[in-house]
Amino acid sequence: MSPEMRRMVEALGRFQASRTLSRAEQLKGLVGYISEAVVADDLSLLTELSIGAKFFQRRGFDPRQDTIVRAQMHRLRTKLDEYYRTEGAAECERLRFEKNSYRPVLEAPAERVTELTARETGRQLGFSSGVGLGIAVGLVAALLGGWLLFGAGRQSRVPAAVALHPIWAPFRSGPVTVALSTPLFFRSAKGHERNFRLNYPADLRDAEKVLREVPAAPEWGRWVSFGDVAAVWQLGRHLSSMGSTPSFRNVLDLSAVDLADKNTVVVGHPRGAPILLEVMKGLNFQAPPVVHHGTQSGFVNVTPRAGEQATYTSDDWTPMGRGNEVSADYVLVTSLRTQAGGSFLNVFGNRTQSSEYVMEKLREPAFLSQLNGIVFRGGVVPYESCQIVLRVDYARGNPTGVSPVTHRLKP
Repeated sequence: MSPEMRRMVEALGRFQASRTLSRAEQLKGLVGYISEAVVADDLSLLTELSIGAKFFQRRGFDPRQDTIVRAQMHRLRTKLDEYYRTEGAAECERLRFEKNSYRPVLEAPAERVTELTARETGRQLGFSSGVGLGIAVGLVAALLGGWLLFGAGRQSRVPAAVALHPIWAPFRSGPVTVALSTPLFFRSAKGHERNFRLNYPADLRDAEKVLREVPAAPEWGRWVSFGDVAAVWQLGRHLSSMGSTPSFRNVLDLSAVDLADKNTVVVGHPRGAPILLEVMKGLNFQAPPVVHHGTQSGFVNVTPRAGEQATYTSDDWTPMGRGNEVSADYVLVTSLRTQAGGSFLNVFGNRTQSSEYVMEKLREPAFLSQLNGIVFRGGVVPYESCQIVLRVDYARGNPTGVSPVTHRLKP
């Protein structure tokens, strides 16, 4: 057995014996089957057909009719991500399954890279321009859990003009998942650091070149911004007032499959919510292309109309503009209905204050009435997808007003 194969088998063994899989006996068995295939050095055992027939014991297994292998491998990938965000975070090499296959591979060592503050702006513990400190996800869960226990039953009624509006109507009287964006941070001996050129796993190899403190280890899913916490807190109150039952999750725990038949609100920018890259495929306004080791900001207008911009980002990204935050920000509101009956809502701008401000405006009858006249041609109509571009003006670092710029509506 080669050294690489031995390390892979050992990594599979640690994952199989982890707390993450402690209550998932079928997934543990699947990991064992994959490990045996690696030891046998027989890739034919790792095809969908072989897994279905040999591990799941499906006689006459037909992948076109039976999705058990794809479904369970999706669960396994989700558990693997969870494992490396928690008890396996310190491991030097990480397992992943190749795209469109079930073959395991080991990623290059990433043990020297982690999460901390924005180096470009010189501020510590920053999340985006003008937003200072962050808060741990565990504390967020405790705060929101406390609110659910003690505050949910004392909310005022939501005006009908808001509750019945197409943006909010699907989220009435039922379970709603509220997912928080959690950007990549780095942990070193001196604390935590966040750098806006480091957002995705592929960026880790260059982390030592841009971080102020090394060695540092990557941490996903532990921190969110105060602005997003405030937005989620108010959103939870709003949903409860409409008779919904909100639950709060880390957006990194969700996949497109999870959104298909559920009602979901994602709070945050694609930098910390990569699922938005997939959700917005095919829509006119999309998250910007992933540029590794570069600052990801704004959003793209795929088919600009006359007078429209091709991209929407802050007007001024100079150090002075970022520090004073006197320039405007653009916010994208995306509201969707899925074929499986789910509904999806996301609001994001370059600054968390912008998202929080717009989320608040979307709960005001007067502002929704303004959107009805501009976006819905004077009346509220059902739709498959709706995207609205808003400009948020700033003065001394605070939002001062919001105005619609353009939109796309697919009935």
